[in-house]
Amino acid sequence: MSVSINDGFKQTLATGGETTIDFDFRIEESTDIRVLKTAVDNTLTELVNPTHYTVPGGSIGVDGGGVINLVTPAVAGEKYTCISNFTETRSTNFSLLGGFQSEELNKQLDRLTRIDQQLRRDINKTVNLREDSTVTGVTIPNPVASNLLGWDASATEMVNYAVGDVSGTLDATFTGLTTNDLIKWDGSKWVNTPNIQFSQIDANFIADATTTTPVTTDLIPFADVSNSNNTKKTTIQGILDLTSQGFGNNGYAANRYYFGGVGSPAGTVVVTANRLYSNVFIVGQTKTFTKIGLEVTALSAGNARLGVYNFANGVPTTLVADLGTVSTGTTGLKEVSITQALSSGIYVVAAVFDATPTLRGISLTSTISLHMYGTDSPSVNDPAQCYTAHTYGALPASFGALTYTNNQSFLMWMRA
Repeated sequence: MSVSINDGFKQTLATGGETTIDFDFRIEESTDIRVLKTAVDNTLTELVNPTHYTVPGGSIGVDGGGVINLVTPAVAGEKYTCISNFTETRSTNFSLLGGFQSEELNKQLDRLTRIDQQLRRDINKTVNLREDSTVTGVTIPNPVASNLLGWDASATEMVNYAVGDVSGTLDATFTGLTTNDLIKWDGSKWVNTPNIQFSQIDANFIADATTTTPVTTDLIPFADVSNSNNTKKTTIQGILDLTSQGFGNNGYAANRYYFGGVGSPAGTVVVTANRLYSNVFIVGQTKTFTKIGLEVTALSAGNARLGVYNFANGVPTTLVADLGTVSTGTTGLKEVSITQALSSGIYVVAAVFDATPTLRGISLTSTISLHMYGTDSPSVNDPAQCYTAHTYGALPASFGALTYTNNQSFLMWMRA
């Protein structure tokens, strides 16, 4: 008889409770099939006949296949793989000058064809060289624990490489790396670079790490140590250009106060009620801050509501977080305990009042970040105090139109 194309492979995903699993290829005996079970945790087990399953007589000698009967019902998520398993044996002998037994001859030819189909199925699952390759006789060396398998210098043989050999010629041995660390190309290998971290690099300086051959000053920031493919490339000069502008920061000391680059405390400022004031605050490295606050030097019965806004195109934009209120009815340091994570970048710390207290001011001679607001004319100083009209209450989702003044601004801080 003719034998149709069939790879002798049928896989079934169980939904739970199945006691029969079907297969779609012909077998002549119950031993002509293998059954594999892949558990939910991906453990692979070969089932044994009749311990784990049986093959009913009605499933033998049928072109369309049949079923196996499971001893234990299937569990949802298990996979059952039925594979044809015709052995390379011959059960019939044709006698010299004997009768022409066409039925037996067909059975033997069918069996040989099915064995060929099994071989083709298994060959298709192996790793092969491309058809246009001239390399032949490739062998794989005996396994060596913790070694890597690769091509030799002639690209004709597979050999074992110690991990140390590979790291010495292709990469550094990346020990002690943590998230946001950087590695640098020193001319022959990648080495860890202390004191500079990925969070200090502006996205404009970053290119795909695989686009060019590394040079001596290249850096790769490990944005995620758990994923070695998650790398980007920049240059040391790019880092220096950026950090020289005041964006860089090697970290924050716990429980210390930071003014975000606006300067140092000096003098006092009387604020106006129902104005939402803004102070630029530069975050040099991703950090979770624990307090935000200001200092009242002369009381005015009322409250201040504090928060953080994003900053883009020279102005405050969208609300990051409304962080709560402090009283201005007494003097002293006024703080809100927070848990606020901020990525490296430029933000605005903001406050709105329902009273007119006097606050600690900022020294205009040491201001850095106020230059972020720009100025109307090169002959006019940068604005020091900026605000938008807002009736005291919850902070708005968008900051609103900015009013620029040259009045001294008050100081706000966040604690690391």
